[in-house]
Amino acid sequence: MKEENLCLTCPIEIRGKCCFFSCLLVDVNGNKYNVILDNQYCEFLDLKTGLCSDYENRKKNFKHCLDISELRNKGSLPKECPYLIRDPTLEKNPKVNIKDIVHKLTSESIMMYNILNNINDIKKIYKKKMVN
Repeated sequence: MKEENLCLTCPIEIRGKCCFFSCLLVDVNGNKYNVILDNQYCEFLDLKTGLCSDYENRKKNFKHCLDISELRNKGSLPKECPYLIRDPTLEKNPKVNIKDIVHKLTSESIMMYNILNNINDIKKIYKKKMVN
């Protein structure tokens, strides 16, 4: 079985979380967290299945798409990912949900998360203002 086919065994609750963009936030103690942006994900992610809607052409259609080894090495998998559970030494900053660490973050980090997570909303608002 190809390594990437193992993604099909991923629990549905976290399947596709690796396709959500993330930002690196630092808490008051200097700890780094790769926080999942809940509203920012690859346009080819099927939110119902958690799978790529055009897997065969993903690299051609989206040049930033990472294969499984790149996902592992760059800290782009959620902390519950079966690949990390198998070998937790692969990533230094696995993706986490902000609700799991919000109590540790500075107000500046929370503000940065909110700005990045709502960038599409900000773009829509900006476009509306430009039209009016």
